[in-house]
Amino acid sequence: VAHSGSTHPPIIAPAILADGSSPSTLISSDSGNVTLKNLYLLGVPTNNQWLGWGDAVVINGDSSDVVVDSCVFDQWSDGAFDQFGSWDSFFFTNDYFINDIHSSSYFGGHDLETHAPSDTIIFENNTMFNDNSYAYCPTDLVKLDRFEHNTVALNMVNPMNDFTPTNEVISNNIFYSTLMIGQQINEFWSNVYDIPPDTSSTISIDTLFGLG
Repeated sequence: VAHSGSTHPPIIAPAILADGSSPSTLISSDSGNVTLKNLYLLGVPTNNQWLGWGDAVVINGDSSDVVVDSCVFDQWSDGAFDQFGSWDSFFFTNDYFINDIHSSSYFGGHDLETHAPSDTIIFENNTMFNDNSYAYCPTDLVKLDRFEHNTVALNMVNPMNDFTPTNEVISNNIFYSTLMIGQQINEFWSNVYDIPPDTSSTISIDTLFGLG
């Protein structure tokens, strides 16, 4: 809870253990739902010792509803959110993901990366600024996802690494100074980005951009 009279959200940072180290994960949920609202989650402890691969939130439980509104995720070297449970749902609104950077890996510093099938993922009215890695990276099936009215600026690798979209809408977003990585056909078939070719989707560019 913010201090009385303050307009700033409370800041939560990794604890410092007796040996001077800090846990690599700030919040880990093994079951049930998770709601975060009006919080500032900082990835650097007060001793300024950078976490090697730090995660703000890791979801391990199945069929969890994760609701995140008006939060800030700052300087998480692995990522803000990782999902390992199955059929979870995520709802991100009015959040800021900033400075999520790994010191030696382009692929550290994502906003959401899933590692199992999901039910629903909603990103609406969020800002992703100066993050090393993906803004959105579902690596498994998502039944329904929406990425709308977001701003993504100054990230190092492709902002969207979306493996198998099924019922997805990406609309009314701003992408500024982002790097889009494509693949040659031999890279695709050799599974360079861990995307299984037999489950990948085909998207019509004419349909995507409303051309033709």
